[in-house]
Amino acid sequence: MTETIRIPEDILAEHWFSLKQRVLDELQGAYRKVKDSVPQKTIAARLGKDPATISRCLRGDQNMTLRTMAALARGMGFRLDVSLTPLASLQTTNRPNVLEPLVVGTPMGNQLPRTDVGSNSAIQSYIYADASY
Repeated sequence: MTETIRIPEDILAEHWFSLKQRVLDELQGAYRKVKDSVPQKTIAARLGKDPATISRCLRGDQNMTLRTMAALARGMGFRLDVSLTPLASLQTTNRPNVLEPLVVGTPMGNQLPRTDVGSNSAIQSYIYADASY
């Protein structure tokens, strides 16, 4: 029986920040497309919000929930869609493959120890959870 390895909190936090930033980038891009026909005052009126709140959201100065992100997209005439990508299909771009054997004292010595190489999805999840998307 293989041991389940917990994904470190900093990796999960990095993934969440990356996701929020990508959604914000999409919202800002959508607003640039419609700003002449749908100003922030109109978006605010559609959502029952103050125009200053909409401005803070679009600048990234507002900590938005997923519901707020979806509502903001809707207020601009868009629909926020979500998709899931299998972690195993992602390519890492900024971190070494932690499935390789580690030697204590090497720069990667503080990463996960090699417990099982192969189809251990817990280890694969750790490897790809921090990939740049």
